[in-house]
Amino acid sequence: MSPLPDLHSSLTNHDLAILRIIARFWQLDPSGISAKDLAGKLSYQMTNPDVAEIVWEKLTHEQRQGLQTFLGSQGKLPQAMMERILGKIRKMGESQIEQKKPHENPDGIAEALYYRGLIYEAFEHVASGPRVYWYIPPSLTHALPSHKTGYANLGDDEGYFIDDGDDEADMHTIEPLEGTITPLQTADTSIVDDMTALLVYIQVRGGKLDEVYLADDDRIALAPQLLNDDEPRLTFMLALAITADLVEVNEGHLYVRRTEARKWLEEKRVSQLQTLITAWMKSRFYRELWHVDGLTPQDPLWEYHPNAGREALREFLRDFTPRGAWWSLTDFITAIKETEPDFQRPNGDYTQWNILSADDEYLKGFENWDAVEGSLLEFYANYPLYWLGMVDLADDAVRLNAYGRAFVGWEQFPATPDQDDPMRLNLDGTIQLSRKVGRIDRFQVMRFTSWEGKANATAPYTYKLTPESIRRANEQEITADHIVTFLKRITNNAPLPASVAKLLMPPKTSAVSSVTLEASVAKLLMPPKTSAVSSVTLERLLVLRTTSLEVMNFILETPATRRYLGARLGDLAVVVRADQWEALRTVLDEKGITLEIIGG
Repeated sequence: MSPLPDLHSSLTNHDLAILRIIARFWQLDPSGISAKDLAGKLSYQMTNPDVAEIVWEKLTHEQRQGLQTFLGSQGKLPQAMMERILGKIRKMGESQIEQKKPHENPDGIAEALYYRGLIYEAFEHVASGPRVYWYIPPSLTHALPSHKTGYANLGDDEGYFIDDGDDEADMHTIEPLEGTITPLQTADTSIVDDMTALLVYIQVRGGKLDEVYLADDDRIALAPQLLNDDEPRLTFMLALAITADLVEVNEGHLYVRRTEARKWLEEKRVSQLQTLITAWMKSRFYRELWHVDGLTPQDPLWEYHPNAGREALREFLRDFTPRGAWWSLTDFITAIKETEPDFQRPNGDYTQWNILSADDEYLKGFENWDAVEGSLLEFYANYPLYWLGMVDLADDAVRLNAYGRAFVGWEQFPATPDQDDPMRLNLDGTIQLSRKVGRIDRFQVMRFTSWEGKANATAPYTYKLTPESIRRANEQEITADHIVTFLKRITNNAPLPASVAKLLMPPKTSAVSSVTLEASVAKLLMPPKTSAVSSVTLERLLVLRTTSLEVMNFILETPATRRYLGARLGDLAVVVRADQWEALRTVLDEKGITLEIIGG
């Protein structure tokens, strides 16, 4: 919090008429003294503890309680809060003062304190915009014998926080809950995994934006790939993707920003989560009030800044909640209502926004704070904070975990290293991988496979190589060679299963898609000159050659083709039984392999 203005500078902002009223109340004769000199004399007089004690005794019990309200809120109150608790202040010129005498007949507690020189007005900029606040100058606070006031009988519903001498940091801290709390929802980082699925879906299949939502067709198609397919969470993720520059929108169509997305996908999980948290804090695309059940804001809400509420929330969590313990969400909301209720309202105005309730009634005025601000605070805890893996939830209970404690600034984000599990390529062309596999690898796998089954947090993701998935990959300029290189890496360069090798053969028009059958004549083996030659043989062989080891392995490992083959002549050639080459050609053709005849 910025330092409050000092007493002397506060007094110099008053005109002479008000300074004279203050001077008389503080037992100083203002006759013949200029405004500048009077401000100087008053600042000295008012910080004299003996004089301050006399003035204190002249105040009414209600006026002392009003000062205690300021003191219990670190010496300052936003104007809207002060007016709700202590009333409004009528500022008057000299002629009006002479006529209405507000110092003798104040309209309320705040007005009485103002014309006695006890509180002053200033301006500050907060997340919701510029606002007016009122304060007691620090030197005046030290001079006043505020400890003498009795307030044991102060009503619970008056909204006062009393400075009882406790440390400032503990003044508004809510008490930790006692006993054993059973979590109903334990935080996780699955939003990182689901963001990966969202990015690859948009990359492979595109996507459309319907206002702030993913179009229904896209949402339904993507849902099986999400660990949490709740529509509100998907809307939240899409907003974060756009804010973090992972996705862009062009005429309602969604596109992955490849450079930014790749950078995010290659990061460690903790860094990926931090990026999403930062995106939430700065997002203007996502506006929480429009997503709270029971609230229907009517556009536009002038001066509404969603960031203001989030920044205030972070401060509230840091200042009010017990570290490492469960706390009551109801108590948390109550503490904010009593200390900083205007956290998202520009200058505390509760008449400006048009928000409908579930019953189609306008929720205007501070009396509807619980329905609007209270519901918003509850939404923050149960949804964004939980979705981003920062809180555990129980029945009316919340607990910040390690990520949440780092979010509010209590500690650093965990430096837990990622555990990169190996992927598994099965004989049928399915690829299985766990959540511990790097997101960049999962992204790549999903680009050239079909997505099978429903995502499950406790089971591996399963994807499968199919002709259709490879066709889509080719449309994304992912060639068979790219896929083979990737698969070789994840299998430690082991030979690919025959079914996979077959799928990855290029189209028939490609040179690699055919095999050749050659008529080869065995060389005449001339004996040494000194040797007697009794007989020699000349044998005609048919040789099948391929240009790919994977294709040769497939042919040799497939019973329907292996039956027509003889001895293998190296990695890429094998003898074909001369009387059965036509049958072999028929079988190869059925399997999509073109046989080209070379020679006679």
